[in-house]
Formats: sequence, structure tokens, C-alpha cells
Amino acid sequence: MPAPQHDWIASLPSSFYQGGMPNFLIASLIVTSLATVASSDAPAAGVWTNTEDAYFAEEEGRQQPEWAGFEIGEDGRWRQIDAFGMPLGEWAEGSIPGVSRRESGGWQIGTSELRRARPFTCWMSVRKPQDKPDGSADWSFQSGLRTFDQGGRIAVGGGDAPEATIRLRNVTWAKGSRNAPSLVLYIHQDDPDRAVSYAWAAPDSGTDRNQSALDPGQLQRRLCGDGRH
Repeated sequence: MPAPQHDWIASLPSSFYQGGMPNFLIASLIVTSLATVASSDAPAAGVWTNTEDAYFAEEEGRQQPEWAGFEIGEDGRWRQIDAFGMPLGEWAEGSIPGVSRRESGGWQIGTSELRRARPFTCWMSVRKPQDKPDGSADWSFQSGLRTFDQGGRIAVGGGDAPEATIRLRNVTWAKGSRNAPSLVLYIHQDDPDRAVSYAWAAPDSGTDRNQSALDPGQLQRRLCGDGRH
């Protein structure tokens, strides 16, 4: 399938470009809404992880906690998930072991801060190694892929297309950093921890229909939608 073309790519500011990625990925992310369950004694419905707390723990002089992720249903039941959003067990009732309120607000598991993720739905297109007989690029296409912005991952490609993993983080930098919070999309190939390419935008990119992309032949991704949390 030919790579989708978008007129808005050329109008993007240069700050949205970062790379070195082989020309093989296109992604479009669209924020989906997530309903909220008000509760005084449990986290709201949705996906919760400690990705950001774990990522910057050592930089802040703290022991790095074990990664944790939970999905909480509208009915208050919960289950553990991995970074791909896949369940690691059955739905359970009652409180989540080790999860409590933080004195400064929010929730924690043990002493590690949990953050509620914003959900995204995306399509992705991976360039195949072999072009079409007419010499034009050949692309795979996957749609309806779901992820979240607290370390969520998606596996793409495979078959006759290169394999890669997409990771999405809403980054709040370590204490003392002057970097502004960023919504960052990473591309991984052989190393699940070290990205081969990344791109970033403002954290509210999925709420006000801002769009960002890498140029065709590298990575494109679009963030839009209502962004309700």
C-alpha cells in the first residue's frame, strides 16, 4: 500500500523533527476518550503506571522501583498489565495491593508514584524492504492499534515488513531539569530500552488538534482528538 500523504507535513515547525530513522514507518495517533469513575478510596478507571517515576529515580538519587502497570475498569475491578496493555492476570475485586494515596496528592504503589495514562488509537504503516515492480515504495498497514502515554508500547511490522516497537511517554523531566514536559514517541528495533529514533510535541497535542510529524520516508505521526482524560 502506498504511504499516505498529508499536506500539513510541510507546514510543521522544525522542532518536530528528530531522527536518523531508516525510512520505514508512518504513524498516526488519535486520542480517544476515557470515562472517569469518581472514587474516594481508589484510583479512577483507566490505565495507571509508574513509568515516569521509575525512569528518573536513579537520576534523582532514589532506588529504581520495579515497573508496575494496572488497568482499572468502570466497575472498580482491576488487573495487572504489561507495557503493551496485555493483561497479566484475571480481573480482581477490592483494593490493589500496595497502592495508596500520596501525601502530595495522587496515588502510589509502595513509594513509587503512579500516573494515569491518556489513551490513544493509531494507525501505522511500515515500509517493506522490497519496492513494488513499478519501483514505487511498498507499505504494510495496520489500523485500530491502541496504546497509552505512560510508557505504552505497540509492536508493528512483521512478515515481509521490518519489525519495530512504538513507545509513547508523557515525559515530566527529573527534578532540577529545565526541560519542558513533552509527549515523546520512540521507535525501537532490537533494543527495548534504547530507541533508534524519536519525535516529540507538547503534552496537549492530542487535545487541541495540534499535529506533528517527521518527513515522509522517516516517521510521521499525527496527534488529534478531544483528549478527555
